[in-house]
Amino acid sequence: MDYFKSMDLYKKSNDFQVLQIRDETDLDKLWYNSGFYLILTDHQVNGIDSCSLNYTNYKVIYRGHSYFTKKRVISHLANDTYNSSHSG
Repeated sequence: MDYFKSMDLYKKSNDFQVLQIRDETDLDKLWYNSGFYLILTDHQVNGIDSCSLNYTNYKVIYRGHSYFTKKRVISHLANDTYNSSHSG
């Protein structure tokens, strides 16, 4: 938590990417490489025991890692779109 809190997430970086996702077209901006990712929201989600990491008014509701982070994040946030374009 200290690592994330010490970072300036508004500063452009080659090490990390911060995106505000308003609709599925914003997902096109995601990097396609391997990495660790966090999904944060300011929406109150009942029944989900999210982790204790907060950033401003946002709370982490999911963390993961993948060789193809873009595909993995799309599978979380736009599951119908992801399923329609991937078999199996």
